[in-house]
Amino acid sequence: MKQICLSLLMCSVLFPQDSGLKFYNDKKYEDARKFYQEVIDNRKNDLSAQYGLGVTAYKQENIGEAVKIFNRLKNVSDKEIASKVFYNLGNIYREQNQFEQSMKSYKKAIELNPNDYDSKVNYELLTQQFRKENKNQNSDDQQQGQENNE
Repeated sequence: MKQICLSLLMCSVLFPQDSGLKFYNDKKYEDARKFYQEVIDNRKNDLSAQYGLGVTAYKQENIGEAVKIFNRLKNVSDKEIASKVFYNLGNIYREQNQFEQSMKSYKKAIELNPNDYDSKVNYELLTQQFRKENKNQNSDDQQQGQENNE
């Protein structure tokens, strides 16, 4: 019996994010938030739990809290977490029509993790959109200039 209890305790210590991730994947964001907060309360430096709390805040549309958490995490030494943080910041900035800031975030995510397919795709889409808007703006400016000369 002691071995079973010890095994369960070890699993809960070694794999604590599994419960939070399960809640998150099941779209039980409030349960995930509570779980991640409890982990952080017990282990303040748990980067995975802090990241989980950030993405959960984002899913709960608490954008200010998500940005605050992500900004605290963006310079961590764990490149995988930092890359994910920049990817999520890129998404937030894109949704807020802050396209240049979004592109910078995606670019940083790619620098930290060159295999980050989602960041690459989003960066390329924004780059194309940005070029198209600039091209349209230049065409509008030229047309306006021609009309003023006539």
